[in-house]
Amino acid sequence: MQELVAKNRGSFKKLEGPLVVSVYCCISKPKTTEREYPRGDVDNYAKAVLDSLNGILWDDDDQIVSLLVYKEYVDKDEQPHIYIEAMNVKSSDKRKVRKLCSQGTGHKRRQPVRVRRRS
Repeated sequence: MQELVAKNRGSFKKLEGPLVVSVYCCISKPKTTEREYPRGDVDNYAKAVLDSLNGILWDDDDQIVSLLVYKEYVDKDEQPHIYIEAMNVKSSDKRKVRKLCSQGTGHKRRQPVRVRRRS
């Protein structure tokens, strides 16, 4: 990840302050699986990506106040890839953070699902 970012370092501006980040991991489907979703814990996918971008896209991943991680198989004609969206958020603007968390980022394949906890 760091090598890929390093090649395009000039096109990135390091983000400061609190951030809302979305990570979409699009993975090749193995020939022998019948699962409709990739193996591996999403928290491990996110950790690898976020740690590799420390000092490049942000100073430290502890700036991230909200995180969405999504994993899926790529279509047969697509290459595996990781898509990242990061956005500055004022820490005083909690309503904006909540709205972003509940709506997602508008990724073309994401289907929003709301789960309400009943007490």
